[in-house]
Amino acid sequence: MKTPSRLAELAARLRLSGASRVGARPRVVGAPFVRNRGRLEIGDDFVLWSSPIPSHVDVARGAHVVIGHDVVIGSGAGIACASEIRVGDGVRIGRRVLLMDSDYHAAGAMKDADEPAPIVIEPGARLDDRVIVLKGARVGAGAHVTEGSVVSGVVQPNARVSGVPARARADGELASGDLEERVAAIVAATFELPRVDASDGPSTIARWDSLGALHLALALEDSLGVRLDDDALASATSVAALVDLARSAVQRS
Repeated sequence: MKTPSRLAELAARLRLSGASRVGARPRVVGAPFVRNRGRLEIGDDFVLWSSPIPSHVDVARGAHVVIGHDVVIGSGAGIACASEIRVGDGVRIGRRVLLMDSDYHAAGAMKDADEPAPIVIEPGARLDDRVIVLKGARVGAGAHVTEGSVVSGVVQPNARVSGVPARARADGELASGDLEERVAAIVAATFELPRVDASDGPSTIARWDSLGALHLALALEDSLGVRLDDDALASATSVAALVDLARSAVQRS
């Protein structure tokens, strides 16, 4: 990225003066709306477009927004935070993208919000124009959310998703990836674990109960783009068994 002139950097810092911390070499094009009543931390080499459509960043009292290094946000974007939003290094956010960690629908209406839930956009993810990310969503590292999609729940690392709600495409992605690794990653993300082994299952993962199995089924079907047999899924006793079910479903599709 081209290093901004000293004057341009000073102007950017003025536009971002409401932030709690701004890293080196910020660049702002246009005049964004920035209201920070909590904590807003911005990393190095941040680029915010606010022209021709103004962008908005609104952080409620007690809320926390963390934007990593080398993040680019397009014009007309909105970040509305009532609790916590984290954007990792190298993330690209398109025009008119909206990140909302609660159910309020307008800046300043946070008092009307439902219970918020954190949003996490992991490093290297890409959100195309007009994407909406809802409360509680996590977009995995290197994932690509295509234009106009709505994200709720978990998008797996390096997945390409689209639609309302956003779902993984099944056209060729599974053939080029490792199914065992994909299923293990989905299980780990669903139950918020750093990793899982092929032998892990309901007997070793406390949250893999009947409700957890339902969440897991939805995550598997959304990410892999296939329909799993409900009875077989309910009787699965390990990650390895899930891999076999997923492989059969892929072969049928």
